[in-house]
Amino acid sequence: MLINPEMPDWEVRKKDQIKTLKSMIGFMVVAVILGGGVWFWNTKNSDIKSGKETAGIECAEGQVSIDGGCEKIRPEFLDLSEVVRNWGESTGGEISAYVYDLSNERIAGAFHSEVSFEMRSIYKLFVAYEGYRRISLGVWGDDADYLVNEAGSLSRLDCLDLMIRESHSGCAEKMWDEIGREELDGIVRNEFMLFSTSVSGLTTNVADVAKMMVRFYKNEGISGDLVERMKDSFLNQPATNREGLCEGLCDWRQGLPAGFSEKVKVYDKVGWLNAETGWEVYNDAAIIETLDKKSGGMRSYAVVVMTKNMGPEVNQALGRAIEEVLNVTSGEEGVTEVEPGLEVVSGETES
Repeated sequence: MLINPEMPDWEVRKKDQIKTLKSMIGFMVVAVILGGGVWFWNTKNSDIKSGKETAGIECAEGQVSIDGGCEKIRPEFLDLSEVVRNWGESTGGEISAYVYDLSNERIAGAFHSEVSFEMRSIYKLFVAYEGYRRISLGVWGDDADYLVNEAGSLSRLDCLDLMIRESHSGCAEKMWDEIGREELDGIVRNEFMLFSTSVSGLTTNVADVAKMMVRFYKNEGISGDLVERMKDSFLNQPATNREGLCEGLCDWRQGLPAGFSEKVKVYDKVGWLNAETGWEVYNDAAIIETLDKKSGGMRSYAVVVMTKNMGPEVNQALGRAIEEVLNVTSGEEGVTEVEPGLEVVSGETES
């Protein structure tokens, strides 16, 4: 810095300070302008992503348009504990049930929910979920000829579909071994935090299975392109005569789904053992959906029933009891219609 010999040092310092202060003020103004621009950009992007700038948007059933965007309508919580308890006490025998309100994220009712039962094919839920998750993560590919037998060739995605839609044991057992039976037990315990389930031991309780159904409902860890495939496997399950498993056709929906009317969507996975002496095990794990007429929102529940030495009629009875209460609350016309199931005959089978 050049110093004017005629100007005292303190005046020189004062002028320098003023210059510095002006520079700082200028910098701060620019920063505020730029900062304001960044804030505005982020806010505008956020509004666009949330749909707030979309005009005339049409929302799906069970949703409402708020500020140009769609949000789910949450119906009032409905306590079903008395319904479930009355069903359990009037039925007698070794049964358990768990109903979880997915819309309000609360237990709606339970009966003997901590008692362990034999899973039968309910174990395929755990195998299928981990399979979908690994494909979503890119750990596994589809693999066109994943399972080849006398019936033909199935891809890995075909197998994931059939182990839910038709309870295909060949697919589930192959994938279970591929995951590793001890490893799957560890995943269920340490990642899914289900402490009453032993997949390798084929035992669980309705509370743990309901928590697993919540995972399916939320599609946690499953990529969007697989979700619709997965939902269809749970919903559309025509009766089949696969590998001579049943006498006549195997009705995969003769339990809990058959207890609901055609007006209720039931996404279900069944697990049974029907021996010469009759039904030894009949389990259902389901997500049900109905439109609540009063609020216009969608009522969604995870419903799990596990039984010993009981037939599918017990599971049907719980479905009827739940729908009766929902009809009184919502109005019979306020539910979503689905395709009816098929009436078929079952013989000595294991699913």
